[in-house]
Order: sequence, then structure tokens, then C-alpha cells
Amino acid sequence: MTAASGNPAPPPVRLLGKLGRAFLIQAGLIALTAILSILAARVLIGDVMVRAALEDESDYFWERHAEDPAVARPDTRNMMGWLLPDDGPAPVHLADLPVGYSKLTSVSGLYSAAMVSEREGKRLVLEFDGANVSELATWFGLVPLVAVLVVLYLTTWLAYRVTRRAVSPVIRLAHDVENMDPGDPGQLALPSALPADTDHEVAVLSEALNDMVERVNALVVRERNFTRDASHELRSPITVVKLAADVMLANPALDEKLRPTVERIKRAAVDMSDLIDTLLLLAREADRDMPQELVDVNALLAEEAELARLLAQGKPVELVINNNFQLSVQASRKILSVLFGNLLRNAFVYTESGSVAVDIDVDSITIRDTGPGMTSDEVARAFEPFYRGPRQDGRGHGVGLSIVKRLSDRYGWPVSLESTPGTGTRIAVSLGTAVSLD
Repeated sequence: MTAASGNPAPPPVRLLGKLGRAFLIQAGLIALTAILSILAARVLIGDVMVRAALEDESDYFWERHAEDPAVARPDTRNMMGWLLPDDGPAPVHLADLPVGYSKLTSVSGLYSAAMVSEREGKRLVLEFDGANVSELATWFGLVPLVAVLVVLYLTTWLAYRVTRRAVSPVIRLAHDVENMDPGDPGQLALPSALPADTDHEVAVLSEALNDMVERVNALVVRERNFTRDASHELRSPITVVKLAADVMLANPALDEKLRPTVERIKRAAVDMSDLIDTLLLLAREADRDMPQELVDVNALLAEEAELARLLAQGKPVELVINNNFQLSVQASRKILSVLFGNLLRNAFVYTESGSVAVDIDVDSITIRDTGPGMTSDEVARAFEPFYRGPRQDGRGHGVGLSIVKRLSDRYGWPVSLESTPGTGTRIAVSLGTAVSLD
């Protein structure tokens, strides 16, 4: 059996993993917000507050200087002032500063800056050293922020723990469902005992799953009983009909006028037996009882074609098998026989003259006939169960192509159908993992 090919499905995302990622993203956003807040505070202190303070100090000094030219220069722990040229030359690093606010590169302070102003031919230079301000900003800004972050992270961690505990029963239920074996009704059950602190919603979910499991158990048992009983009760009368037809055909006293009728009875019994086998095969919920082997596809097609050829007795229909490639595939021989047997029987039943050709290539098996063909509307509905088209002449049951389609979907063997009215039909099957026998 070959699984249908396609793009691999992405790995499932576990619930706890999603919760963990959500909390990590939350923690990351909190940290990013804190960093941006620190940067914003630094900009606010350096570019707004310090500048405003220097401007106020400068204006205040000039007001006092206008009243008393001998007023003392600003001289505090964080700020120094020079009035030029009265106080001699300014420090070297302040000598060439332009009028206005300037940021300074200082080793001692984080927010070192200067303010230069001029009035009445004199120049006031104020220098601000932000070392102490930086320290205060650390203690009164960063430390509380860190404390808030610690509280937020602890709260987030506790929320994660509580959420994980809340969803753990759901995860446990998912694990129990995953470990159930649908093919073994005896083990198809969920644990009835839940923790005492289980949420009401989880208990309701568990009860609903248990009810569903019980119904599935009943369906599996009923399906197995049906297939077992149907296998015996349906095959027995068909076997009796075939044996009776064989006995009648072996009787030399059988009227020759009745012989074709008896042969049709036998052929119908054989067809019905094959149909029963196929339907019972499709009714199975698993293929564990179907033996797998390396099947010679060329030999199998030759056998099925010869059997289907009997349906064309009395009609000028030629069988052509083109062995362009020697193929084998690991699959159930019975399943392949059912699939190709249905296609070949359809071809011979509906072909009144001409040929039925089988092309065995490296990537597909194609069956072509010169039958009446189908319109595009008939092709679109050809795989529907019991669809026989407008030309109902009593041939077939309308389930052959439906069975082929179900087997194709089940085992991943794509089937394509092309047909032209008055010309014939072409149907191709790809077995996927077929290999050469050469």
C-alpha cells in the first residue's frame, strides 16, 4: 500500500508551547517597554529638564547682575558659572562654545551640558555636571522600575503556572485520546476518573468524549459483525448458484438453447461474488488483515485482462497489452485485482467492436477502449455510486468506477478519466511507488 504523496503537514503546535510563547512574548514586551521608558527618561532629563534649568539660571543671573554688577557667579555642587571677561578666560573646553545650549562630553557626568548667553558685551558661561543627577535618576527612577519589573515578571510567572494547571486536564484528555487504538474496541476508552479539582467544563468535555467513544465502540463491533455475517450469508447462496450452473453446463443433456442462459447465470453469479468481496473489502475500517506482497503488475494485468475478455465473447474486440515497463509494487494483490478488474470489465462490457488496450508505463497504467465514450457531463459523474448514464441498457450495476475511485483515494493511487463520444474512453492509474522488475 502506498500513501498519497504531497507536501508534509506542519508539526502540530502543543497547547503548553503556545501558552509558554505567549508569556515569553508578554515578558519581552514588558522588558522592551522598560528600556524605552529609560531612554525616554534620559532624553527628558538631558534635553528638556537640564536645558530649562540652565536657561532659568542664566535669566536669573542677568536680572541680579543688572541690579548688582558684583553679584556672585553661580557656584553649586552641580553647576559652575563664569562671567567673561571679568573672570578671566573660560576653561579650555568651554572657550569656543556658541551662544545657547550645548551638550558636553564629560567623563564624570551623564548629563553634562553648558549654556552660553551674552548681554551688554559680557558673556556668561554656565556648566552643568549631571553626575549627581544621574545617580539620583538611578535610585529614584531605575530602582523602582526594576522593582516593578520584578513584580510584573513574578505575576506573569504565577499566571502561567495557574493557566498551565487549568489546561493540564485538557492536555491529559488529548494524550488519552491520542493513545487510543480505534482498531481495538476493548481499549477504546478514556479514563473515567478525573482529579477532584477538575473544572466543570473539562468534566463536561470528558463525559462527551466518553459518550462518543462508547458509540464508536458500538459502531466498530456492529461493523465487524456485519462484515462477518455478510461474508457468510451472502456468499453461500451465490456459491450454490455457481455450483448449480456448473453442474448444468457439465450435463451433456442440457438443451443447447438453454446453455447461453445458464452461462449468463453463472457469469452473473461470479460478478456478484466479486462485487460482494469488493464491498466487504471497502467496509473494513482497517487493512490489517490484507496481506502485503511485491506484486508483479504486468502479470496481474494479463490475468485480469483474460478474465475480463470472457465478457466480450461473440464480439469482435481485440485485447492489446503493451508492456512498456516491467512493474512491481508493494501492495495487496487482492486490492489491485479488484481495482484493475473493474476497469477492464467496464472496458470489455461497453466495447462492441475494436480493441481494449492496456499500456504499462513507468509512471502509470492506462486502459483504452473503443467503446461509445462519454460526454463531459457523464465523465464528471462517472465515479458517482450507481451512476450509469443516459444509455441504460442493463449492463453493469453502476458501482465499478465508484469502487475504483474509493480504492484510489484510500491507497493514494490517482485515477484520471478522459472520454470522447463515439471514440472511446481512456483511464489511467498511477501506483506511485512502482519499481522495475528488469
